[in-house]
Amino acid sequence: MERGRGWLVLPLLLFLVAFLLFPVSRVLVDAFSGPYGVIGFIRAVTKSYSVRAFKFSLYQALLSTALSVALGYPAGYIVARYDFPGRRVFRSLSLVPFAAPSIVVAVGFSVLFGHRSPLVRLLPPLRMLGEGLTGILAAHAFYNIPLVLHVVSSSLERIDPEIEEASIVLGDSSLRRFLRIELPQTLHALAAASLLTFLYCFTSFAVPMVIGGMAYRTVEIEIYSNYKVYINYQAAASLAIAQLVTLTGVTALYARLAIERGALIEPGYGERALVRKARGLVGAVVLLYVACLALFFASPLLALSATAFTNPYTGGFSLEAVTRLVSPFPDPALGVPLFLAILNSLFYSTLAALIALCISAMAVVSKVSRWVKVTLATAPLAVSPAVLALGLHRVYARAWPFENAEWFLIVTSYAVMAVPLTVSVLDVGLARVAPELIEAAYTLGDDWLGALIKVGLPLASSALASALALSLSVGLGEFTATLLLTRPEYTTMTVAVYKLLGARRFQDASLMSVLLMCCEALAFLFSQRWGERLERRG
Repeated sequence: MERGRGWLVLPLLLFLVAFLLFPVSRVLVDAFSGPYGVIGFIRAVTKSYSVRAFKFSLYQALLSTALSVALGYPAGYIVARYDFPGRRVFRSLSLVPFAAPSIVVAVGFSVLFGHRSPLVRLLPPLRMLGEGLTGILAAHAFYNIPLVLHVVSSSLERIDPEIEEASIVLGDSSLRRFLRIELPQTLHALAAASLLTFLYCFTSFAVPMVIGGMAYRTVEIEIYSNYKVYINYQAAASLAIAQLVTLTGVTALYARLAIERGALIEPGYGERALVRKARGLVGAVVLLYVACLALFFASPLLALSATAFTNPYTGGFSLEAVTRLVSPFPDPALGVPLFLAILNSLFYSTLAALIALCISAMAVVSKVSRWVKVTLATAPLAVSPAVLALGLHRVYARAWPFENAEWFLIVTSYAVMAVPLTVSVLDVGLARVAPELIEAAYTLGDDWLGALIKVGLPLASSALASALALSLSVGLGEFTATLLLTRPEYTTMTVAVYKLLGARRFQDASLMSVLLMCCEALAFLFSQRWGERLERRG
């Protein structure tokens, strides 16, 4: 909104200063002010287990990114360029794995490909997908392939169909058209998606911990272990700072690509993409690839659903986990009733989503340069959930008014992590609004706020709804920061899944995972219906 006000970016700026910059600064102080000072920092980051964790984090993140791109790029091309039965359904449902909490993905792969799985007993080689490095890579690809898929398909749909039609008229083959037009148009967005995938995989916590075990520890796991298990604040802070330095360069590069990509967005793009029927041998390959991906996406979630209602001893149908879920008595593994974890997750994630949505919307419509907005929005990507939680706890856990409401630190951590997504989605949504419509509102006497309320937001209502749904999914699925900040009475669904797994109660953990996925699905469904209703009113 070109006539916005610069002061509207202040809420986002102040929020990030208070709940991102100050906590990270405290972690920096802890890293160099321990009993051994700078020597302690050097010792912590050069210990054999620290070096090993950094090497493995980098190694598995690179492999996970390569695998996600290798499988996600063809899927994105197929969705954007071929018309096949169930195309729209596949594209919509492919968002489910991306929104799936990492702890749910880890549990799903353990259930489906674990040593007790009937599938593994039938096909023993499949066990490699449920353990070790191969299991980590498979789980990371599970929820990062959809990210690459949607970025690639959106980039292809932004190409002017007239350019491609001219290429066809000139006699270019499909391969030549791909190399000269389609591939160059997607490389910029693909690079940004690859960097984002790398950031997610490098800071992975739940997947390596549940699937990899002690032999495959990432930096996030070492930070958690030093802080919560060994009570070594300086070691945890030292690793956190070393990780922050490592990720800052990647985040800066991603921010630059995001700025450049945003400048390429034109109003109304994606309305008339060039799509062709999938026929013959090509059609068979397209359908086979889509079917394999759909099976890969659905299998872990279906396995969780089956396990949730199966007695682990008899193998028969059982509702015992449901009975324990609705029991008002404290659960031995959690210290609180199981249903309290559901209520906590819904309350924390909803409050965090509203905070993130409000401050992000104000920043997007403010009259500041895109560089400022993107820099602020991408800053949280450089800080892993473990580092964020570590800093929040050190700064605010005993400070007024948080000493009696530490749950609000969980809420703020969710909001900080949701900001990159909400700003990005809202920025793209408002960029699609034709400028002449805004100018028409000004001509009719509306100020910038009136033009925003009457024209901008109604036309970008789908983006607003998507931003809300993504914010909710971030809160519902967050695990690392919650585990560091939580107390028994603040237990969320993701933490409950982890504790139930530790107690070897796989049926209860599976049921909680299924409920968590249902909550996320309902959030997306509600936001979609809400966006459609706003569009009709607009």
